[in-house]
Amino acid sequence: MTKLNIIKLTAVVGTILFLGGCSSKITIMAIKPSKVDDKSIKNISIENFQNDNISLSSNIEASMNKVQFNGKKYFNIANRKESSTILKEQKLQDSGLVDTTTQKNYGLQDTSSIVTGKVNFTNFTKNSFYETRTDYDTCIKYKNSKKKYCEKYRKYKVFCTNHNYSVDATITISKIVNATVLFKENYNKQKTIKKCNDQSTTIAHPQSIFTNLGKQITYNFVSNIAPSYINQSVVLLDDEDIDYNDTEENLLENGLKMLKHNHIKESQAIFQKLVNSTKSKSSTALYNLAVTYEYFNNLDKASILYKKAYEISILNEIDENILLAIKRVEKNILNKNIANKQIN
Repeated sequence: MTKLNIIKLTAVVGTILFLGGCSSKITIMAIKPSKVDDKSIKNISIENFQNDNISLSSNIEASMNKVQFNGKKYFNIANRKESSTILKEQKLQDSGLVDTTTQKNYGLQDTSSIVTGKVNFTNFTKNSFYETRTDYDTCIKYKNSKKKYCEKYRKYKVFCTNHNYSVDATITISKIVNATVLFKENYNKQKTIKKCNDQSTTIAHPQSIFTNLGKQITYNFVSNIAPSYINQSVVLLDDEDIDYNDTEENLLENGLKMLKHNHIKESQAIFQKLVNSTKSKSSTALYNLAVTYEYFNNLDKASILYKKAYEISILNEIDENILLAIKRVEKNILNKNIANKQIN
């Protein structure tokens, strides 16, 4: 699998979550293909956006310029200064005044699509209200005369204000040769900061907050138009589905411990020993081994092991996590194939 290196889009990998009283979980990465399955998006120009007081188009250009596969940029971005010339040529072409089959137009031969957009609004509002606080240092009613247990504490109200910020933008990608819209999306990001009189909350300048909301829009937009990795939370099985001997119990426990400490390769070896020891008759062992293969993006091997675990589980008690894993891997294999075609 081609490794995708996306700066600012790279997801955190290998995070292990062990929650008290809950099943153990591991976070793995899965590739998500671009929503635009048209190769013309690779050679692109970015026009200055309308009403862009938050540098949205500049942030998008910088982010797109950092999307790479094996050290090669996914997007070939034309010089911003050429965008207006390209747009003029597109209008001229649409007018029918030039023969595009014979006329050599500046920019069009190297640029296949163009990003245009508009910041529809940046909005800031306030709404005030009172919040009730409890003063646990002041008791106004005790349960008995000895004043050992407080029944009612003093309550008071403080004045608070919500500072509400919102940014709304529409971004479009069009194919230059025929003005076909390849992608169009409206993005709206909001943030609320509460400030009360009894708190020392520092609020940044509205322009700074609007710019940060614009960066969130940038992230969502670029992750829509380029393949990227997403985090998926996968449950690990820690219940013995068949009678384990002492050695097998230790293998299961140690395999999960290795995962907890992010030693995936070591845990894979341990779970393989457990599968061998149980003669491939434990769905728990097969499932956890499959998880390690899925972690390393060996989806075909993971799929085989998950299906073996399912075949065993239907003879006893079906674990819903096994069914979810089979469906997840099937979808991820499909997405992987689509993303590879887009990358190549």
